Amino acid sequence: MISQDLKALAARFVRITNIIWFAFLGAPVLYAVIAWFVSDSRSDAFESTLPPEALYVLVAIAVFSGPVFSWVIAPMIASPGKLIAQGGDTQRVTDFGEDQPRYERLSETDKKRAQMLGAIQTAHIVRWAGAESVAIYGLLGLFTGVGSLYGAWGFIVASIILLLLLRPDYETELEKLPV
Repeated sequence: MISQDLKALAARFVRITNIIWFAFLGAPVLYAVIAWFVSDSRSDAFESTLPPEALYVLVAIAVFSGPVFSWVIAPMIASPGKLIAQGGDTQRVTDFGEDQPRYERLSETDKKRAQMLGAIQTAHIVRWAGAESVAIYGLLGLFTGVGSLYGAWGFIVASIILLLLLRPDYETELEKLPV
């Protein structure tokens, strides 16, 4: 269990990370609106010359960039816990400004955890980018004429579900760190 002082130090990161997460979550909603407007105003001039099999390619890329990238590849690349375990050289937060006295009161274990707050935030952003890209592939399918409005919305809903599953939880992340 992490200390109250560490929770207080993490509060700034939690606030910023939640804002970023909501922005990532809002993007697919915006894509849905764009898809609706584009599909409503499309003419025959925008019909695709791409084969329908191109949709399978989009689905395969979306599956790779969504679940596979977010849960398998990104943690291998940007996982703070893995960096600590390997003794990796990652940018550690060492200046907490006004909260520096609170940082000094932490135990050595919690100090190591506090230094990884920025790395946890970065890891979240990398994972969310993979999840959001699923919606972009649905929009791409619509723009190229390979998919329909409902197909694009399917990709968008999948992206939103992935982002909801990847909601930030600093307390759990900090407890998981192998310090």
